[in-house]
Amino acid sequence: MRNPTTMLRLFISCIIGCQFPLTAQLLPDSLSTSSLKLRALEDLMDMDITIVSKRSERWFEAPAAVFVISQDDIRRSGARSIPEALRLAPSLNIAQVNSNQWAISTRGFTSTTANKLLVLIDGRSVYTQLYSGVFWDVQDVVLHDVDRIEVISGPGGTLWGTNAVNGIINIITKSSRETAGSPLLIEAGAGIRENFSFTARSGGTFGGSGSHRTYLKYFERDETKLERGGDPNDGWSGLQGGFRIDHDLSPADALTIQGDAYRLKENQRTNITARMEGGNILASWHHTVSDVSSLSLRSFFDYSHRRIPNTFSEDLGTFDIEFEHQMNIAQVHELNWGLGFRNSNDRVGNSAALAFLPPNLRTQEYNAFIQDAVSLGGGMKVTVGSKFSDNDFSGFEYQPRISFGWSLNKEQFLWASVTRAVRTPSRIDRDFYVPGTPPIGLRAVRDLCRRRFLLTRRDIAPICSNIFLSMRRCITIHMMTFAAWKFSRIQRSC
Repeated sequence: MRNPTTMLRLFISCIIGCQFPLTAQLLPDSLSTSSLKLRALEDLMDMDITIVSKRSERWFEAPAAVFVISQDDIRRSGARSIPEALRLAPSLNIAQVNSNQWAISTRGFTSTTANKLLVLIDGRSVYTQLYSGVFWDVQDVVLHDVDRIEVISGPGGTLWGTNAVNGIINIITKSSRETAGSPLLIEAGAGIRENFSFTARSGGTFGGSGSHRTYLKYFERDETKLERGGDPNDGWSGLQGGFRIDHDLSPADALTIQGDAYRLKENQRTNITARMEGGNILASWHHTVSDVSSLSLRSFFDYSHRRIPNTFSEDLGTFDIEFEHQMNIAQVHELNWGLGFRNSNDRVGNSAALAFLPPNLRTQEYNAFIQDAVSLGGGMKVTVGSKFSDNDFSGFEYQPRISFGWSLNKEQFLWASVTRAVRTPSRIDRDFYVPGTPPIGLRAVRDLCRRRFLLTRRDIAPICSNIFLSMRRCITIHMMTFAAWKFSRIQRSC
C-alpha cells in the first residue's frame, strides 16, 4: 500500500496542475513556437552575448568557448533551480551531493568547495571570501525571469577579475519592462521530493518610462534517500522575496535598482538545523554619451548570515562599486576601461571544532582594467588587455589576455587566446584552525599569502595560462544540425 502522505502530495499536485495549466503562457516568450517558425536558422545562431568583452557581440564572433542557456531551454528542461538549469551546459560538471548541497565546477575540478569558478548574477559576484567558492543553497531567482545564462569555459579574469580561472557563469535576468505585460504569475506544485513550492510574481509600469517587478518564493524539499535505506535528515525549506525597478531617467540615462532577501533552514545529518539568511541590493546606472561612447556605474551591497550550531557561524557584509567606460574610436578600436573597489567585513563565530583566527577581518581590493579590440580588416580582430588588482591576501596581481579572431566566412571562425587568471587566497587558506582550541592539529600557513606562491601557486593561487585554438566550422555544423532538428520537430507537432 502506498504511503498516505505520498498519495496526498500527488493528489495536491494534480489539483494545482489543473488549476494553473497555462502559467507559462502568461509569460512573454521571444522564442515561442510561432516566432521560431518565422526565424531562419542562421538567426538562432546570432544570439548576442556580453560575457566575453562586457559589450554586446555575436556569439559566433566571440573569441572564447561560450555556451548560452536561453529562457526557452530552461523552460523546456523543467529545471526548478539554478543548479538544475546549469546541467544544460555541456562544459559544467554538476553533482547534487544531498538535498541542499551541490558541487558545481568545470574541467573536472568538482566538489562542494570548488573555488576557481566565478559566478555572477546580473553582474553581482556571489563568491564568498571564506573559501573563494559559492554557497549554491542561497543562490536563487525566479527561473521564468531569467533571460539567459552565459557560460565561459576557460579563464576570464582580464575583465571580470579574480577567481575566473576555470570559467565564468553569468546569470542575466530580464528587465522588468519585459515582464510588465504579465501583471501576475502564480505557480505552485507538490510532489514526492519537493513537498511544496509556491512562486508569485507581479509587475507593471509607472510614469511612462518606468517599470517594476516583485516576487515571493517558498519551498519545502524532502530528504534524499541513502543507498542502504534510511533518511540522511537533509531536508530544507526557504522563503525568498525581491524586486526590480527599471527607469529611463532621460533618453541617455537608464537606472536599475534591484534586491533580494531570503531565509533558509537546512537539516543536518547530526540532527541539528542550520539557518541562513541575508539579502542584497544592486543599483546600476548607464549613460549614453554618444553613438560611440557610454558610461556605466554599478554598485551593490550583499549581506549573508550562516549559522551551523556547535560548528561555526558567519556574518559577511560586502560592498562593491565599479565604473566602466566603453568607446569606439574611428571604427577600429573598441576600448573598454574601468575602475573598481571592494570592501568586505567578515565576522566568524568559532567553536571547539574549528576556528578562523582572527575571528573578525576586514579586507579591501582595488582594481582597474583596460582592453582594446582592434579591427585589422578582412574579418580579423586582435584583443589585448589586462586587469590589475591589489588585495589584502596576496598583494598586487595582474591578469593579461591577448586573443586573435578571424571570421573566414559566414560559417567559419578561427580564434586563439592566451590569458592568465588568478584565484585570490581566502580565509580557509590563511586563517583556518582545527580544532578551534589548543592543541592545534591543522592550521593554514599564514605566510604563504605573502610569499607570492612561488612553489604553492597550484594549490593556493593557481595561474592559468592556457592557449586555445578553435575552428568554429565543426561547432557551427553541430549547432546548426541541432537547431534544424528542433525546428523540424516543432513543425511536425503543430
